[in-house]
Amino acid sequence: MSKTPSRRNNSSDQPRFTTPHMLNSRRSESRQRLNRLSYQKNRRHYEISSGRLIAGILAVIVIFLLIFMVWSLLHKNAQSVRIDNEEVAYIKDVKTTTEEFNNLLLAKLKEKTGNNVQINETVTLVPVHVSNSKVDNNTENVITEVCSMLTYKQEAAAITVNGEQKAILANRDEAQSLLDQILAIYRPEDDEDVVEVVFADDVKIESVYVDEDEVMSTVKASDILRANTKQAQTYTVQSGDSFSGIAAKADMTEEELLAANPSITAENMHQIKIGQELNITVPVPVLSVKVVKEVKEEETIPVTTNTVENDREYTTYRKVLSEGKAGKKEVITHITYINGYEESREVVGENIIEDAQPQTVEVGTLKP
Repeated sequence: MSKTPSRRNNSSDQPRFTTPHMLNSRRSESRQRLNRLSYQKNRRHYEISSGRLIAGILAVIVIFLLIFMVWSLLHKNAQSVRIDNEEVAYIKDVKTTTEEFNNLLLAKLKEKTGNNVQINETVTLVPVHVSNSKVDNNTENVITEVCSMLTYKQEAAAITVNGEQKAILANRDEAQSLLDQILAIYRPEDDEDVVEVVFADDVKIESVYVDEDEVMSTVKASDILRANTKQAQTYTVQSGDSFSGIAAKADMTEEELLAANPSITAENMHQIKIGQELNITVPVPVLSVKVVKEVKEEETIPVTTNTVENDREYTTYRKVLSEGKAGKKEVITHITYINGYEESREVVGENIIEDAQPQTVEVGTLKP
């Protein structure tokens, strides 16, 4: 018995022809596939273009920011005022130098104190770029404000004695006026014979810069310069002196003068002699004053003798042939006083008023 072959559901067994419907369907699918590919391609292109655009925009922004930062760094619209490197204010003027600004500060402080000043802090100007709201357009306002923040020393006049500073006054005129007043205390009322009134010490007026509270009043400075200390000296008794008078001259009591001279007692103190030396203590001011007085005294010029020898007479022979006559001269002496006490005398000149006339004497030369 023969078998009938079975039919298999295999595509290979399908008819190998395409219907119009199938063709259209395939064309539609191809177009859709192409559209999808085109869309994806366009999308990728768009994404790439968008990324490039954003990157370009960001690059432009970054470049702009960099340019702005560089401009900000290079463009200085003000100057920072710094005291010891600390910012305290801003000024609009960018041309003013640190030296010029400091000169303006010094001028303002001099106007306030009346003296030259020396600023303790360091003030500098640094060009900066800041917000206009922080900048003061009026430099004078900034000068006043900065001056109120500064400490300073002002110029004054120091009086030095033998290199040691003794008093500080506001200015040189005040110092010189005080020194002139002290000299006037020792100048005699009748000063016709006064040659010189000067300080015995090395006294100078020097410019110094000090704090305001170091400047003294004229009264205080005078008290300091006229203050006394006790100094031991030797006094030579002169004609007309008395023990009590010497004590008074030395501004001592008799008891103090006795204590300074143990060899003298209360019983014999009235028996002092001319030329005797006594120990005294005298007040010596911070400033010692030297007064030189010129004294003119008339003195006698003694008679000189001219001798004529006579060899016919013995040596015991003596005969005045002509009488001589004494002359006169004026002796000029400078007497130096230190703080009112005599220190030395010096003959500085002589004027002949009348010449002396020598006498002539004849003497024998013959020996017995």
